[in-house]
Amino acid sequence: MFCILLQIELLPNNEQYLGEYVIVSQWIPEVIVTITQEDGLLLFTQLPGSLGFSYLKPIATHSFEVIYRAGLACSVYGLGQNRERVFFDPPSANGKSPGLKFGPFIFKRTLPTAKSDVKTRTSSLNFSPSGLL
Repeated sequence: MFCILLQIELLPNNEQYLGEYVIVSQWIPEVIVTITQEDGLLLFTQLPGSLGFSYLKPIATHSFEVIYRAGLACSVYGLGQNRERVFFDPPSANGKSPGLKFGPFIFKRTLPTAKSDVKTRTSSLNFSPSGLL
């Protein structure tokens, strides 16, 4: 029901996107985007700049929109805005996307890429998708 309300389609192969990505920039301090999954939904976290998580809504192959949760202040949106596009690079030989583009910003996957090593970094506030139902 929650997915219907947000009109977010569940994808069969989210594994290629899961991981941690760091911004590639000479002018912006380190920004980390983490993509995790819960109940088939892709969760997007950006630090600094994010309080908890947002959702990724698929719109085309390797293309998504960031869907911010209702009630967040503009200051927590970080680098992007609601419905900002996220474009993942097609998976490499290891089956993982090596990078993504978030708005005008380029991010590259960090190592390690093992699923068990991916942890959502958030503030001390405990948000989870199931707690918002």
